[in-house]
Amino acid sequence: MRDRSRSTRRTWTTALLLTGTLLGGTGCGGSSSQPPPELPQQLQLVAEADAFVCSDDWAGQNHGTESYSPRAVGQQNDFTGNQVGRQVYRFAAPGAWSGAVVASATLRLMVYDNYAGFPLDMSILGYPDGWSETGITWQNAPLASAGALDTVTVGCCGKAWEFDVTDYVNAQLAAGDTNFSFELRSDDEASIGGVRWWQREGDGVTINMITGEAPALTLER
Repeated sequence: MRDRSRSTRRTWTTALLLTGTLLGGTGCGGSSSQPPPELPQQLQLVAEADAFVCSDDWAGQNHGTESYSPRAVGQQNDFTGNQVGRQVYRFAAPGAWSGAVVASATLRLMVYDNYAGFPLDMSILGYPDGWSETGITWQNAPLASAGALDTVTVGCCGKAWEFDVTDYVNAQLAAGDTNFSFELRSDDEASIGGVRWWQREGDGVTINMITGEAPALTLER
């Protein structure tokens, strides 16, 4: 697997700078007619919702407001009971992007810590949008789409890792859907080992000399 870590911190914002010029005007006694501005070449989004879900003893619990995953994405160790954890994310682009085509769509996620102590393969999957950050649990979580969108070999702490989700985002936009949800899971949920990830609530929070970064999605035309 490719190493797509990024150690340099970036600041993301939901504010959009729309490039382009508004044309048209109002004549004497006439009405204004202004076409919409052109889409920007790049759109940077911060997750509008994210949450951690875990099987077995935590199957009915919601973990959508913590700074980072309270347990690992992957299989927990024997001490906790070998439960499986997963992480979900949702992003929302402006409606004007419906039908657009992007040259790239990159999901950027930052590791809090690595329970396994060795590199692990993590996959991102497409996910339904109908879930609530403060309501989703393992028991009521929708099923992810079949097949990984991208898989990255993830190391340890204080680094952000990037996943290519271009084809999925273009399929959503072509269908008129400007919401993008994803599920993150370990490639080997049958073996002990997992990674904890910063959630959006941890953006800018410093713990153990590591400053959190919110999950981010960048679209480039």
